[in-house]
Amino acid sequence: MTSELIKDIPSTMKSYDFFLRNVVGYSLFEIATAAADADHEEMREKIGKSRIGIIPITSGQGVIEGFSDAIKAILEYMGADAFITKPDVVGLAEAVEKGADMIFAGDDELVALINLNTREVVPNYIATGYGFAQALCMAVGGCKDRDVLVIGAGKVGRAAIELLKRRGANVLVYDVKDEEIEGVVRVKSVEEGIKKMKNVKLIVEATPSKDTIRGELLDGETYISAPGVPLGVDEVGISKAKVVIHDVLQIGVATMLTLSLR
Repeated sequence: MTSELIKDIPSTMKSYDFFLRNVVGYSLFEIATAAADADHEEMREKIGKSRIGIIPITSGQGVIEGFSDAIKAILEYMGADAFITKPDVVGLAEAVEKGADMIFAGDDELVALINLNTREVVPNYIATGYGFAQALCMAVGGCKDRDVLVIGAGKVGRAAIELLKRRGANVLVYDVKDEEIEGVVRVKSVEEGIKKMKNVKLIVEATPSKDTIRGELLDGETYISAPGVPLGVDEVGISKAKVVIHDVLQIGVATMLTLSLR
C-alpha cells in the first residue's frame, strides 16, 4: 500500500460507486451489506448512528500519507460519522473522549475496525475477501453451483473461499503452497483452474503479485474480482475480460463497516 495508490480515493468515491453500479449492477453499500448478510434498511440506520474514530498508528513502517483521509472518505460515503484523531494512544483516548462507537486502526500486522459496544473486531483481510467474493457473485447473478477459481489462499483468499462456499459455489483453488483446504478442489496452476471452468469463467485473484492471470488464458466471458495489490491481471487480460473489479481499499473498508454492525 502506497500513498500514490490511495491519494485520489476521497475525490473519486462517487465515480467509483458509479463504476460498481455499471459493472456489478450494485452499489458499494449494497455489495458490502450483502457480504454481511444484512438487511439494507437496518444497515443504513445502524451506519447512520455510528461514530468512528480513525487512529493513525506510527509503529512499524509508520503512517502512510493519505491513508486516514481515504478511510474517512469511504466511511463517510457509506453514511457514517467519521473523524481522524491524533496518532497512537493519545488518539485512542481522543476517540473515546469524542464519543466514538468504533475505532479504526492499523499497523504492519493488522488493520481492524473495532466496535466498542459489541466487542466485535473485524480484520481488513476478512472483510476484503468477503466483499470481493460477494461482488463477483452479484456481477453474475449468484454463484450457486458455479465454478469459481480462487488464486491465492492467504488470509484474503481464504476469506473469499469461505464466503463462496456459503454462496454455494464450486471452489477451485490455486496457491503456491499445497496446504489442505476443506471443501475445495486444488489445481496445480492458474491455467489448469481456468481450463476446468465451464462456460463463464469466474476468478478471485487474491495474491500480492503482478500478472498472475495472463490474457492469453482468458476470453470475453471472464469475470475477475481482484482484491490483490498490485492488480494480478496483465494488460491483455484486462482488455479481454468482461469484468475486472479491483480497488485498494473501498470494498474492503465498506465491508468492515457492515460486518461490524450486522
